[in-house]
Amino acid sequence: MYIRATKTHTRDGKTAKSYRLSRSVRIGDKVRQETLLNLGVDYPVPKAQWRDVVLVTELLLAGRRPMLPVPPDIEAAAEDLVRRLRTVGLGPPEPERRGRERAVATVDLDTLEHDDSRSAGGERVCLVGLAELGFQDLLHELGVRGRDARIATALVVAKMLHPSSEREALRWLREDSAALELLDLDRGKALSLQKLYRTGDVLWRLRRELQAGLFRRERELLELPDTIVFYDLTNTWYTGRSDKELLRFGRSKEGRKHPLVTLALSLDSAGFPRGCEVLAGDVSEPATLRAAMERFEAEVGGGDRAKPTVILDAGIATQENIDWLRERGYGWTCVSREVRPAPPAGEADITLTTSAKQEVMAWRLTGDEEEVRLYAVSEGKRATEEAMLGRFRERYETALRHLHEGLTIPHRRKRYEKVLDTVGRLRERYRQVSAQYEVDVKQGAGPNATAVVWRRTKRYGARDAGAGSYLLRSSHTGWGTEQIVRTYWRLTEIEATFRSLKTELGLRPIWHVKHSRIAAHLFLAVLAYHGVHLIRTRLKARDIPLSWDGIRTRLRPWVRMTTTVRETNGRLIVNRQDVRPPAQVARIARAVGVEPHHHRRRTRRKSDPNTQT
Repeated sequence: MYIRATKTHTRDGKTAKSYRLSRSVRIGDKVRQETLLNLGVDYPVPKAQWRDVVLVTELLLAGRRPMLPVPPDIEAAAEDLVRRLRTVGLGPPEPERRGRERAVATVDLDTLEHDDSRSAGGERVCLVGLAELGFQDLLHELGVRGRDARIATALVVAKMLHPSSEREALRWLREDSAALELLDLDRGKALSLQKLYRTGDVLWRLRRELQAGLFRRERELLELPDTIVFYDLTNTWYTGRSDKELLRFGRSKEGRKHPLVTLALSLDSAGFPRGCEVLAGDVSEPATLRAAMERFEAEVGGGDRAKPTVILDAGIATQENIDWLRERGYGWTCVSREVRPAPPAGEADITLTTSAKQEVMAWRLTGDEEEVRLYAVSEGKRATEEAMLGRFRERYETALRHLHEGLTIPHRRKRYEKVLDTVGRLRERYRQVSAQYEVDVKQGAGPNATAVVWRRTKRYGARDAGAGSYLLRSSHTGWGTEQIVRTYWRLTEIEATFRSLKTELGLRPIWHVKHSRIAAHLFLAVLAYHGVHLIRTRLKARDIPLSWDGIRTRLRPWVRMTTTVRETNGRLIVNRQDVRPPAQVARIARAVGVEPHHHRRRTRRKSDPNTQT
């Protein structure tokens, strides 16, 4: 086979190139070109890759796979050609069944039906990830029985692939997913909503043992160093009423005024959770560090064991917490809470490049024997801050313009004193930029204002010298400047973790009322994140840097369905199997240890009682 380009005429009379997949056939004593597929005028594969694509296509058509690794784009193009060839009757042959005779039957194709289609690709990938973590084995060690351990696994898989309430998770497991079938839970006693609730309660009671066991397994799998602990908090909101114990009114990260509950999470340098705790919604962030580190010491043990470095953001890095860490022998690195000083004079000591290809300049300031300070300026952070200031300026001017125009519109604010109050509130709301403007409210002969006039001052065009800068503090006086900066950058793993928990794993909102169920809801998201982060780590190591949402989306076409067809003698053939996943999906599956062509088929025959045989 080969790909060739031929000239073709478009509807407007112009000529263009049309691409075709062809092969040479001998008819008598002559060789002819036979077109197998018309690839269209916009075939995206570069000409330099045509030969490789055709070679891989021929291997797949012969029922074999390449011995050497194939680039993903070439494999995807070849899989696409195989799929299209299959539709015209040129697909790969069925694999030989070793150890038994081929099943041959004469069937009536008019009776062919497909039904009970359920998602299977995401479930297979998640189950392999949880199996690699030894999740069910750990539950067995903790006294959870076989079926209950499988139900707990199904609950975590539902949180990974379809984050929702237990009621919606039960519907998804029963109607949309093949997880119950893959876990052998689709036969026997039916799964109930109360069983899912009680399973969540059991997981929450075993949280300390589960967290310690999962993190121990992750360290063994990936050889993670036990040198750094990242600590941070996030909150999630509840739509019901508050109480005096856990759900307390507060302002969420999005600015909502809701009853909140707080999740405190400590992670290692690779972003794997080391421990979590559910706290009251109005908890003070700095006040939680000491209790969290004491729990950490109780879990990992003390003695002569070297204590890790604790990485803190500015919200937790109070001087009191830093003094406590110093007294307990912990190393630490954080962003200073004090007002940042003026940029240092002279060239930076070092210039670093982030993973986003942005430059960061760092100066090592004078320090003492207990602490070193660094001044860092990020071009990306500076651009972000300046963009934010631009948006604040635009909103401030829009609000002033709206106030001025309302002076001549009925039922809008006009009283001089009220207009002054409104200007004062706007100055407070946009305090980041209001000092860059002079605002004057004019008053006529009556009690009403006649105009709201503003102008930009010289400060408006002046660039903030401290934009994009931050001051780092560290107890590691012997570390180099680059090591301190790059170590602190890893704190972004916590931010990515919380984003994944909140947006991809359904951390919020909360649908429960009982405190134990609220805690179990949050802990299930943390358990799901263990599996998600291991899968993403495996994929990143194989150059597949996808978000979890992107992985779920790509795995969605991989489904499992039942095919029924009647033989001519009246017997019914029922075949349950996975569809053949596309090349990109197969690449993701193989990267985490799932062979998409294994365990594809479960075939059985049964007699149709309504048909005479």
